Parts: sequence; C-alpha cells; structure tokens
Amino acid sequence: MGEHGPDLDRRAINGGHAMDHRRRRDHRPRVERAEARILLSTITDLMASNSIGHQRSALAKQASTLQYFMAQHTFPVRAAVAGGHGGGGNGAGTGSNGNNGGASTGFTPFTPSKTSIANPMTNQGQQGSNFALQPVGNLTPSELKRELFSASFQGTYTVSPGRTDAEAAVTLIKGAGHGTTFLHGDIQFRVVTPRNPTYVDIQGNTQTTQLGGVAAVFDRNLNSNSVLGLDAAGADSNVDASGRPIHFDKVTIDVNESAGLYDEAFAQGTIDVRYTPSRHHAKGLIEQGFAVVTIHAQIYGPNVDYILTNANINPGGPPP
Repeated sequence: MGEHGPDLDRRAINGGHAMDHRRRRDHRPRVERAEARILLSTITDLMASNSIGHQRSALAKQASTLQYFMAQHTFPVRAAVAGGHGGGGNGAGTGSNGNNGGASTGFTPFTPSKTSIANPMTNQGQQGSNFALQPVGNLTPSELKRELFSASFQGTYTVSPGRTDAEAAVTLIKGAGHGTTFLHGDIQFRVVTPRNPTYVDIQGNTQTTQLGGVAAVFDRNLNSNSVLGLDAAGADSNVDASGRPIHFDKVTIDVNESAGLYDEAFAQGTIDVRYTPSRHHAKGLIEQGFAVVTIHAQIYGPNVDYILTNANINPGGPPP
C-alpha cells in the first residue's frame, strides 16, 4: 500500500489512471439535426385535401371529369319529341340525354306517384325476364369456372337435446377456414335431427321428415361485406353410426342471410361433415367435440353488391 493509500496504488497499476467500473453518461438534453426529406407528391396531395379549399377544387375536378367522360362517350339519342318536358343537355334533364324529360330520348318520362308505391307485385323484385338476375342457356367455360365454389372449415361442435318433441337433437358447428372467394372465413352451421320419419303439418297432412340445417359463412375481410347463407337438407339416413348428420345433398342459397358477393344469388351443392367426439361433454349436452365441414357448390350472383369492386375508383382523380 502506498503512502497515499490504495487509490494511489490502483492508479500506478493501471498506468496512472483511476479505474472506475461505472460508465458515465451525459443525460443533458441536446438538439439534433433532423434528417432532410422531400415529401412525396401523393403525401402532399393528401395533406392538402384536408383543407376546405382543396375539397372545393376536388369537387370541381370531379365535375370536369364527368364532363370529359360525357364528351368522350356518345349515347344513342332518339329524335326529340315536340312538347317534351326535358331537352338535351340544355333541357330540363341533366346530362347530354336529359334526366326526367322524354324529349331528348323519345321515351316516356318518369312521373312520381302521389300514392304509396309499397306494392310488392309491381315495385319489388324481378319484373318479367331479367337475364342479369336469372340468366338462361348454356354456360361458357369461363362462367362455369367463376360459379364453382368450395370451402373447408375446422372447429368445434355440440349436440344438445331437441327443442320440441319432434326433434331428436340439435347439432351446432362453429369453425374457421378458407374458401374460393375468401382467404379467411368463419362458419356457423345448425342442424336439426328429427325424431320420427314423418310428422303432421299445420294443415293436418302427413309429411316426410329429413335432416334440416342452415349455415352462414362469413368473410373475415369486413371490407367485402359478404355473407353466404345456405339452407341444407338431407335424408334421415345420411348419418354416421352414432346418428350424427354427415351429408346434405340439397343445398340452396338463403337470400335472407346472404349479402355482398352472394346477394341475389342462386346455389346448389353438397355439404359434408366429419366428427371427432371428445371423451367428456359439458352439462346439458349430449356430445361435443371437433368437426370438419366441407362445401362443394355452384353459386351464381349478379355480382353488383361486392363493394371492393369499386376500390380502384378515384372520384377526384384524372380523367379516365
């Protein structure tokens, strides 16, 4: 030990420098130079779009785009009818053909009704032949390919007692999977197994029972706004050794459930189910376990309710 204590000896051992195991950090605030960046034109436009002035200019641009479209595309116009209400582009109607006036087109103008129009016979649903809703004839190969649909789901199932004395059991299947028109989807499938082969309807007639079910397939991409509703039926004998329903050969679209891509659609196909029961089940259930649902179908729809079809439209963009 040196004459001035241990500190002097440690300085001598380390070359005259005191050894300190703690690293000193400078926590004083400093101003650092920001990296220079040039904003992209798209970002600049988005920032400018938030201003009221730009919104007005966007509306003006949209109007000019519509005028450009009308100027570039000609539409068949019938000879003007004398005494009509709407003229051409300068008449009472809007656009090059007029709107409510029949003078520019030769057609009878639309006249609103002063009484209620809530008449399902004339103002709701298809009126006469409409090939957009109900096409006829032989399908082209491309159309047939477009209508083919398949999906597979894996999930859980439960079997509970029937809700009435005419039902033997109710099977509920919930699963996740994928299909032809969606990458990730969900299914809820409820099936009722009848207790007897026949039943008496409300008119007193004897009817034959069958397996009956209803399924809803949801696209997890909420932007598609699509739900596929299916009504399923099969013979009472389409069950496995434990009485669980496994095959449905009467599958049609459920227009009350379907939406988006499957709105106003028609469907036919089959649904198959395979079960793996668990050793135990919850109280109140007959059985529970895992299930796999497979759907093979042909679905036609007018395809005008899929909102993502308009994803490439930019109302305030350049002319087409």
